[in-house]
Amino acid sequence: MKLIYTFLFLFILNSVSGQSIDSLVEYNSSEISNESSSDINDELPLELQQLAEHKINLNSDDIILLQQVNLISPIQLKAIINHKIKYGSFLSLEELQVINEIDSTTLSKIVPFIYVTAKPIGIESRNSLTIRFQQSVKNYIPADYQGDPTRITIKFRGNQFNKFSYGLLAEKDPGEKVIFGSGKKGFDFYSFFLEIKPEKYFRKIIIGDYSTSFGQGLVSWSGSGFSSSENIISLCKSGRGFSPSTSSDENRYLRGIALEFPINKFLIRTWFSFHKIDGIVVNDTSSNLSVIQSFQTSGYHRTQTELQAFHSIAETNIGTNILYVKNNWNLSLTTSILKYNSQVRKIERKYNQFEFSGNSNSVVGFDYQKTFRNILFFGEIAKSETQSLAYINGSLISLGKNISFTAVHHQYPINFHSIKSNAFGSNTLPANESGIYFGLQLKLSKSVTFSGYINQDQFPFMKYRVDFPSTGISKGLTLNYQPNKTTSFQIRYKSKAREFNLVENYYGLKNLYLEQIDGVRFHCNLTISKNFDWRTKIEFNREKINSLISNSAYYVAQDLFYHSDSKSFSLNFRYAIYVCPDFNLRFYEYENDLPGSFSIPFYSGDGSRFYVNCTMKRKNIVFSLKFARSWIIYSTMKTENVISIDDIKMQINLNL
Repeated sequence: MKLIYTFLFLFILNSVSGQSIDSLVEYNSSEISNESSSDINDELPLELQQLAEHKINLNSDDIILLQQVNLISPIQLKAIINHKIKYGSFLSLEELQVINEIDSTTLSKIVPFIYVTAKPIGIESRNSLTIRFQQSVKNYIPADYQGDPTRITIKFRGNQFNKFSYGLLAEKDPGEKVIFGSGKKGFDFYSFFLEIKPEKYFRKIIIGDYSTSFGQGLVSWSGSGFSSSENIISLCKSGRGFSPSTSSDENRYLRGIALEFPINKFLIRTWFSFHKIDGIVVNDTSSNLSVIQSFQTSGYHRTQTELQAFHSIAETNIGTNILYVKNNWNLSLTTSILKYNSQVRKIERKYNQFEFSGNSNSVVGFDYQKTFRNILFFGEIAKSETQSLAYINGSLISLGKNISFTAVHHQYPINFHSIKSNAFGSNTLPANESGIYFGLQLKLSKSVTFSGYINQDQFPFMKYRVDFPSTGISKGLTLNYQPNKTTSFQIRYKSKAREFNLVENYYGLKNLYLEQIDGVRFHCNLTISKNFDWRTKIEFNREKINSLISNSAYYVAQDLFYHSDSKSFSLNFRYAIYVCPDFNLRFYEYENDLPGSFSIPFYSGDGSRFYVNCTMKRKNIVFSLKFARSWIIYSTMKTENVISIDDIKMQINLNL
C-alpha cells in the first residue's frame, strides 16, 4: 500500500511541476470587479511574495499561508494541524494522502509550495534590491501631463534571521514629474516598513506602512482579499491580522504602528495610523469651512487638477482586535475609529443621501469561526456609528474528499458605514445590500471536477444609475478535465444580471432595464515537453437588455512558455485578438509579468496584442524584460485607422 501511495504521489508531483506563482495569481484574480475601469498593476501581495521566494516547511506555523491564499480551506488546515498533533511532525509529503480532507486536487495545488523537514532550518539574513523601468510609447503625449511617460519603481527588502524584516518602495507613475533639490521630495510615492518579531512580550511590531485583515472584512480589512465566487473555500475569509504593506497603491494602506501581543489566553492586536490621502477639498460658502467632496484613489498626479488633490486629506485610524481561541472556536472583537481633518460632504444625489458624511466614524464587530467535525461555521456582525447592524454568516461543509458545499447569507443596511472594509458582496462597500450564496465543488472522477455557484442579491434603496430598489443574480459553472499529467481543459460559464437605468433615460425616475451578461471561457493547458508549455484561451461574452441580444464580444489568446533545464532562463509569448464593441463586455485578462509584480489589463474595442516576457538568472542577479505591442482599431465615418502602442518593462533584481 505504501508503494501505491508513493507512486500516486510522484504522479501528482510530476503533473504539477509547471505550477507557479503566476498560475496562483491568475487563479485568485479570476474575478475582477467590473466596476473597475482601468488596468490593474501592482506589486504581488506579501503572502504570494513569500511563496515565490521560499517554500513553506509543512511542520512550521507558516503553513497558515496556504489558507490565506485559499490553496486550502480552514477545515483542511485544521486536519493538517490535528495530524501533526496526533502523529508528530511530518516525515514526508506523502503523509498528506492519508488525511481524509486532503484530496488529490488540493494536493496538486500545494505540493509546489511546500517541503518537509523535521528540524527547523535557520534563516540567514538576506537583502534584495529591485529596479523596474516601464514606458508606454504612443503617437501622442497629453499636453497637460507634468512629467515624462515612464514608470519607475525601486524596491528594497531585507530579512534578518526572521526576526527583523524591512522594506522601502519608491515609485513614479507615467506622466508624473520627479524633482530633486530645492526642498522637493523626488519621487511621487514612498512606502516603507520595519517588522520586528521579539521573543518576549510582543509577537509582532510593525512600524511604517501595513495592512489589516480581521474577521470577515466588515470592520477593518485593508489588505488583499483573495476572494472569488468561483472558489467556494475563499468565501470564508482568513483574517491574518497585520501584514507589512508591499503595495504600490497610494491610498489603501495604513501608516503608523501596529502591535501584536498575548495577554493570558487572549491575543491583542492594536494599531494607530496617520497619513495623508488624495481627494477633492472645496470651500463651503454657507459655513466658510473646507469640506471633502470626493476621494481620489487612482494615485495619479499628472495634471494640475490631479496635483491639487494630492495629499489634501489627513486620515487617522485607530483600532483594536482581541482574539480568543479555544476548543475549535475562534472568537474576536474588533473596533475601528476613522477620522478626517475635514467634513465629508459629497454632492447630494438621490442615491447617496445615506452614504457616510461627517469627519469621524466608528465601527465595532464580533466575528467567529467554529469547526465541528467536517463543518466550518463562520460569520461577523458589526455596528457602525449610525447604530446600524450589518452581518454575514456562512458554513463550509466538506463531505469527504469529493464534495464540498458552501452557503453564505449577508445583510448590509443602507446606513451602515464602514470605510476600511472588504466584505463579501456585490457593492464596493458593505451597504444597501442583502443576499444569499450557494456554492458546490464536486470531484466526479480522478480526472474530472465540477464547481458551481449562484448568488442572489437585493438592493433595497437606489444606487448610481438605479432609481428604484433592484435585484441582481450571478451564477457560474466550471468543468475541469485532466486526462493525463500533461493536458488539462477547463470550460467555464458565468452569468450576471442586474437592473439599471439606461444612460439616455437617466434623468428623473425611469423604468429599470434588465441587463444580463453571459460569458463562456475555454482554457487548455498542454505540456509539450519538459521545456515547453502551450496554452490557449477563448472567451465569448454576450449582453442582453430585457432579454434582447444587444452586443457580443470575443477574446482569443495563445501562449507559449519555455524554461531551461537549469531554470536560469525562461521565456513566454502571447498573441491575443479581441472584438469588444461595448465597454460593459470588456475582458480582464491576467498577463505574465516581471517577477514580484502582476498586471491585469482590460480589453475593450477592437484590436490585438502581443507580448514577450523573459527572465535570466545569473548567480545573485535576475534580469527581466517584457515587450508588448497593442494594435487598436478605431473607425470614423469615412476611414478605419489603427493605432499601435508599444510598452516596454525592464527589471534588475540584486540579491545582496
